[in-house]
Amino acid sequence: MGAIVIDRASLLYDISGLAYVVADIREGERSAHSLHQVYDICGKGNIDRVDSVLVSSFTTVALMLRRIATSEREEEPGEFRLLFRKEICREREDAIREAVKEYLVASVLADWLSLTLPEASGIWNDKASEALSCVRSLSGGVRSTARRLSPF
Repeated sequence: MGAIVIDRASLLYDISGLAYVVADIREGERSAHSLHQVYDICGKGNIDRVDSVLVSSFTTVALMLRRIATSEREEEPGEFRLLFRKEICREREDAIREAVKEYLVASVLADWLSLTLPEASGIWNDKASEALSCVRSLSGGVRSTARRLSPF
């Protein structure tokens, strides 16, 4: 059976990098003071909210994939794991991993930017919805191969 493991540190790296880009693009339009909260998304006082959204978003994914996978996560989020009930092809596993990771990152950014830079949050809401749709479509093709013993 396959498994997907998504490391919290890699999620935080992607989130902070993208938040930096979003804030940097807006630098001419906004004051440095109003943008520092965007830059500091993964900072000490803000990480609790980021972790909360990550856990909530991962739960959404786990519920969506419950037919084909079980989920595991540590009490302190360090890794997010999906364990597939049956063997699936490597390409599908990789595609699910990337779509889940994209959904988690976009969900955090949409939530955070809705508070700190509302005009940019819509883009990330759309990205999260697209990624979740991708997860949904990728989860639908795994079927049992059991066959009837009799043709009648």
